[in-house]
Amino acid sequence: MMTIKLSDLLLLSIGISMLTACSVRKDDYSDSLFSVERTYDFNYRSLLKEGFERVSEVDILVLEKLNADTTITMSFEEDGKILYSKNWRFLIPSSEKEWIDSFFQSNGAFLMSPVGKYDLSDDLFFTVKEVKQNRLFLCNVLFEAGNLYLDVVYYYPR
Repeated sequence: MMTIKLSDLLLLSIGISMLTACSVRKDDYSDSLFSVERTYDFNYRSLLKEGFERVSEVDILVLEKLNADTTITMSFEEDGKILYSKNWRFLIPSSEKEWIDSFFQSNGAFLMSPVGKYDLSDDLFFTVKEVKQNRLFLCNVLFEAGNLYLDVVYYYPR
């Protein structure tokens, strides 16, 4: 009969715990649209390691990163320990309802509020529901410097 020493069992359990902890922490952050981080045990220092830079000229802690054509912004509560919001901003080719519907459907989401053709004299705001995690995102189509941008914002619950 095989006997296992208590010290071997202890080393094995520590090793498994470390592997599990490392894999969970690695998945804490993602640039992907609709990817929302868990807010516990998450701080701005981990975002600095992901290539974010602090935005100056603001009173609260805001970090920003450019990933290909998407600007990702993470805002924190005043103490810098709790995530407040995550924002994705990127160029879009059209503000037509069909294009917007198709874009969100291809990303596993759908519009919760109606949207028509974008009128450049007004901002266009609408809500999107991401189906997989059942989360709501606020969206804004805006016209800046001759380009159309889509802002997608998630506000972390308190």
